[in-house]
Amino acid sequence: MIATLSWLFLDAMVKRLDAMLAEEADDASVLSIPDRQGQALQIQSDLLAAGRDLAWVVWRGLDEGLSVWFPQGLSAVAILGAELVTLPAGDRPGSSPEHASYSLIGGRR
Repeated sequence: MIATLSWLFLDAMVKRLDAMLAEEADDASVLSIPDRQGQALQIQSDLLAAGRDLAWVVWRGLDEGLSVWFPQGLSAVAILGAELVTLPAGDRPGSSPEHASYSLIGGRR
């Protein structure tokens, strides 16, 4: 029934929803894009920290012989305790001698 009414009165519903959104909008409280990105990064960091804590508890339980396992959806980074380290361009080591004759972009040199 709702689907049929939505299909019949689609334009009216869209106009009403637009009006409701305009009423509720608070442009003074809107975050800038860099602020939103910063908050999103903080949330991701907090989720990774919580995942690492959970992984530590599971590893500890496995060490003690308990019947536990990592929950589905837990980040592999959290389970392994990995950390991404990005080196500045000048500090990167050169290619290994055994691979020096290959160019990843242009094929064989």
